[in-house]
Amino acid sequence: LVNTGWSGGPYGVGKRMSIQTTKTCINSVLDENFDLYGTYTFSRFNFQVPRTILNIDMNLLYPIDTWENKSEYNKVSQKLIDMFQNNYKQFQQPYMTDYSEYGPI
Repeated sequence: LVNTGWSGGPYGVGKRMSIQTTKTCINSVLDENFDLYGTYTFSRFNFQVPRTILNIDMNLLYPIDTWENKSEYNKVSQKLIDMFQNNYKQFQQPYMTDYSEYGPI
């Protein structure tokens, strides 16, 4: 999962990730350079994030650090978590694999 969306705040406040940043992240994954410094668990979303990617502003790997208003970040991230969890419900049916355990907590 590569964040190609907004960083630093909601639309109108933050800015979209640059194409160069996105390409650097993807190339790092393809070259297997993303795990040189280990990862941390992004607990609310339940996935691993590299601690460092060469030639990437480290703050981008810690999304809350790019937002001036931390409480707004928490509010917006909770809304995104709720959207993911609600979307999973349509796939929670008998005889279907339940992938919700791999999504946001």
